[in-house]
Amino acid sequence: MQISLFLVLISSILFMSTTATRRIKGGKKCRSSITERKFRKDLLVTCPRDSLLTSANIVGVNGGCEGISPELYVQELLCHWKPSCQIVNNKKPTYLLMPKGGSPSNLPTSQECLAKTAKSFKLNFECTKGTHVMNMPHRTQTRETTARKGLIRSHEEHPWLYSRADHTLTLLNPDPARSMNLQYTFRSFHLWDKDYLTVTWIDQDTGAISTEIFRSNFTLSKDHVSKLATNAERVTFALQTITSNGGSGFVICFAWSHPDENPKNSGACEGLFHKANCSFISKTRRQRRQKLKQS
Repeated sequence: MQISLFLVLISSILFMSTTATRRIKGGKKCRSSITERKFRKDLLVTCPRDSLLTSANIVGVNGGCEGISPELYVQELLCHWKPSCQIVNNKKPTYLLMPKGGSPSNLPTSQECLAKTAKSFKLNFECTKGTHVMNMPHRTQTRETTARKGLIRSHEEHPWLYSRADHTLTLLNPDPARSMNLQYTFRSFHLWDKDYLTVTWIDQDTGAISTEIFRSNFTLSKDHVSKLATNAERVTFALQTITSNGGSGFVICFAWSHPDENPKNSGACEGLFHKANCSFISKTRRQRRQKLKQS
């Protein structure tokens, strides 16, 4: 069962050609849930100009069972970091074969859920400005930034698995004449086995070095987990890969503030994200769009 689902997942990646990679106008703010009947049409998800999809989440629901089919799971992953994407459901029943956040090697044990199809879907698509997204380059390269806020992405292909290579990114105090604190908030986090993330900052006055280490057993117990680097001159995020075989990496929001400014209760992600637009298109419209792309 696990092998067959894995093959389905891989074949979907190789042959899927309907995901849009350019921005397309139209649509209204995405709803948080839709019926199975509504999802029989293709779903077109778009971001405003100069923005990228940072979150794509589809959950099939039937009573107390929640999950997703391998085909929809692959399309969901392919939507990340694009200005727009198209989800094709092809009017097929969506069996809840994979729990959300799972994989073919982590199937639900409930036979009752495995046999069920989705009656409705929970949806969550969010965008952020492309200029907010910052990759962590390979350690052989140096990247420093004085950006006041943004997103740290462990690797360009996130949430696909990262390679066995160390990555670093340094955030510099954007107002060096004054003391500043850096708040950073984990939006997602998944490392493999012995891999770990270190966050090191240097005190602007004393030069003292502080370090926090986040290993594979670090979990997000709520929507966000925030940390604070106080009076920091520079803060370095370093991903150390020891035995990488399957981590999806992480996305971390950050925001600098002066000591007289209270850190945001909702974390450094506040104000960075906005809802995507969604519209449903018929098969005829999809065919017309494919012809225009080919011409």
